[in-house]
Amino acid sequence: MGLLISLIFITCCAVYIVIVLDRSNPELKKYLRKDSVPGQKSQKVEASYSYQCRDTLFTEAEIRFYQALQKAINDRFLIFGKVRVADVITPDSRLSKGHWQGAFNKISAKHFDFVLCSPESLKVEMVIELDDKSHQRSSRMDRDNFLNQTVQSAGLKMLRFPVKSEYSTEEIKAKVLKTDVEQSL
Repeated sequence: MGLLISLIFITCCAVYIVIVLDRSNPELKKYLRKDSVPGQKSQKVEASYSYQCRDTLFTEAEIRFYQALQKAINDRFLIFGKVRVADVITPDSRLSKGHWQGAFNKISAKHFDFVLCSPESLKVEMVIELDDKSHQRSSRMDRDNFLNQTVQSAGLKMLRFPVKSEYSTEEIKAKVLKTDVEQSL
């Protein structure tokens, strides 16, 4: 009986040593990871790239505009920044699957600088684009024209403001309220 217990103990120790020493075996690795539970997929993502967190969500120019916009609209709208175009508008559902996907692909990697929403319903009321010097380049003009047409076809209002070192709160307020009133008519 003592010999049987000794054999079982030695066998268990041998198996443990083989598992610990054979960490290169991918099948065994998933059971050895501290964050892994056997039978469940691991939540750990192994990236081949390195990432870092940005200091701020917005550029300095966007921060200046955001602060002026916030003062201008007070509590009339909620402001969201850097919102993906495809999260605001979508291709017409009557398009064929292939055309729908093509139209979606054209908007899925673009974003609006700011989106103004109703505080009660979060309905998108209008979008805002800040235009810096890069908007004078041919490729950027093509992108802006595409975005203008896309927003217009969706029946959404878009305002464009040039990037400035300072913004007039009253000027922003007048332009936003004028667009809001026109949209209501």
